[in-house]
Amino acid sequence: MWQQPRPPGARPRPVVDRAPVWMRGIAVVVVALLVAGAVYVVTSSSGPDYPDAWDSRVADLAKFVEKERGLEYEHPVTVNFLTAEEYTAASSGDTSSAESETSEEEQAQLDDTVAMLRALGLVEGEVDLEAATSDLADSGTLAFYSPDTKEVYVRGTDLTPALRVTLVHELTHVVQDQHFDLSRISDTDDNSVTYLRDIGEGDATRIENLYIDDVLTAKERKEYDKESQASSDDAEEGLTDVPQVLQVVFAAPYFFGPVLVDLADAQQGNAGIDALLEDPPSDAAMFDPVDVSPFENPAVNRDPLTVELPDGAEEIDGSETETFGSVFWYVLLASRIDPKAAYHATVGLEADGMRSYRLDGAVCVSARAQMSDAQNTTELETALQQWVGEFKGGAATASASGTTVSFQSCDPGEDALAGDVDVALLQLPVTRTQIFTQGITEGLREDQARCYADGVMDIFSGAELTSDDFNPTAEQQSAILRAGAACR
Repeated sequence: MWQQPRPPGARPRPVVDRAPVWMRGIAVVVVALLVAGAVYVVTSSSGPDYPDAWDSRVADLAKFVEKERGLEYEHPVTVNFLTAEEYTAASSGDTSSAESETSEEEQAQLDDTVAMLRALGLVEGEVDLEAATSDLADSGTLAFYSPDTKEVYVRGTDLTPALRVTLVHELTHVVQDQHFDLSRISDTDDNSVTYLRDIGEGDATRIENLYIDDVLTAKERKEYDKESQASSDDAEEGLTDVPQVLQVVFAAPYFFGPVLVDLADAQQGNAGIDALLEDPPSDAAMFDPVDVSPFENPAVNRDPLTVELPDGAEEIDGSETETFGSVFWYVLLASRIDPKAAYHATVGLEADGMRSYRLDGAVCVSARAQMSDAQNTTELETALQQWVGEFKGGAATASASGTTVSFQSCDPGEDALAGDVDVALLQLPVTRTQIFTQGITEGLREDQARCYADGVMDIFSGAELTSDDFNPTAEQQSAILRAGAACR
């Protein structure tokens, strides 16, 4: 029997890339996120100095990762056990020097980024992006691995169950890096590795879950759950001033990555995950792996759609035509319209492009989306026009020509209200993949599993599919059984 999929357990961690996938189109956001990326500036001109053996505190954990992941480490790496203060400084990139202060030019770029996000209805008022990214990097995290320094950084020295689980996650990143080079994530000019981070996080989450299930005792699992809840509560408190959209950005790889990796594991095991780390999937396959096979549709170095500036527009410094990607389009739409309608409007996106500029004194964003067919084009155009109608006080338009949809929106100012952005929105697009994977695991053919997933999705509303505590009613459970029977 189908059971409601649980959220993949997303939690913020220090990022290993310079800019979130779907915000790459906002060129100056790179500056805003350098704070989070600054933990990787501690490098040596002669390269990393690897230890001869693993720290005794993590040796058994490394053996577990090797066994379950089916990959051997090329060599141990340094694991730094830090005080809480040292860890906060490392994870937030605090160098405690004047050189780390934001210049006037950088602040202007940060302000432009906030204006772009307001133009998209994703933030409101004034936002301190520098402080927000620093809070994201530190809140609720216990450890992280840097593919630049080739070292693991740990908060504290007490190997509690929660810290051991987290170390298993980070040690999985170590073996990934040694075999598949995670430093490729930082190459934002290479579209072929856009979703490498998502696959890496999904793989590491899979291995940590195996450790929880197979190694922790019942008592340790209870302690782990208690620690995790406390960490989650602390993180929530520490993220009070962080805009929801940034939390969504940092959480996205922990939603989409695990469900895609679970699907790859069900279909091809570790070999399938290796293939995805070697050649990460396309945007369409990452967002909708049920209909777009991640193995048959790797990402390619495809140029974004050209976006022309309107007459009288002044290009923002450094702005070039970039891409939003499927997750952005979905979150943008779901912030003001029904999430289920937003999901259906996003599926079918083949390529897109965006550009930022100033027009009549306001910061604006224009975007284009190439859809797979006429029906998908109509769905996206209709959804965007509904979004425009809900964007009070803003100047926004949406139209379609052929199978291309065009969208433009300008910053309405600090008084405009942001849409309803929440991490829970990410649960809906991954639910279909989770149900599909469950069907494959239970022995269904792919066409049967797809039928089953679509049948279950039809039973629930967008609000139900994005609820943290929703439980199917007896009537819905019966409908689920009928959906399953109809697909066999």
